[in-house]
Amino acid sequence: MRAVTAVLVGAALVWPSLSDAQKLEQAKGWDVGDKVVINWTLNNKTQRVENEATAVDGEQVTAVTRIAGKEYPLVGIRPGVITQGVCMSNGQPCTFSPALGLVEFPLEKGKKWTVSMTVKGETFTSQVESERQVEKVEKVKVPAGEFEAYRIAHSGRIRGTDPKGTAFSGKEDGRYWVSTVNGKLVVVKSEYRNTFGEKFSEEMVSAALK
Repeated sequence: MRAVTAVLVGAALVWPSLSDAQKLEQAKGWDVGDKVVINWTLNNKTQRVENEATAVDGEQVTAVTRIAGKEYPLVGIRPGVITQGVCMSNGQPCTFSPALGLVEFPLEKGKKWTVSMTVKGETFTSQVESERQVEKVEKVKVPAGEFEAYRIAHSGRIRGTDPKGTAFSGKEDGRYWVSTVNGKLVVVKSEYRNTFGEKFSEEMVSAALK
């Protein structure tokens, strides 16, 4: 299995209307007890994934990700920036150094930024370089309902090694849709693929954010 850069952050049921001209200057972090349930589809198999915030220390939020009776740590050092989570292309617990930046504020149509990080999983270590851009604001329909969100596209390169030291390299690309609920950053949907044949999608099913 290779590296993946997408991580769950959560979603919710309603939020204020957005517009292409609007800037999102900043977002609040999750509170203890905030919870989201997502459908995760990998290799044509769909599973329920639950994320629940368990501790908050300043901007850092520690959460637990529950998949098929197992629990994994999820750590965000500030809204939209993750240092530990699950690599959803293979289900492995991963660390991201210095961090995975899902967003960069202020968030608005046309905004671009670069993500450069080391991803470490159970069976790989990789260097990931990706370019991200807010393409537009649009409505997106998921099992929980229809929502309006910023659509962010990303593409990049992956270079790494497996446990035997064998090198690999490839490309990745995808999209995800983000908005705010009660001032908190959430992801309502995501799609991902890479040249190693890994492909997954996620859609929000339900959520409770204070």
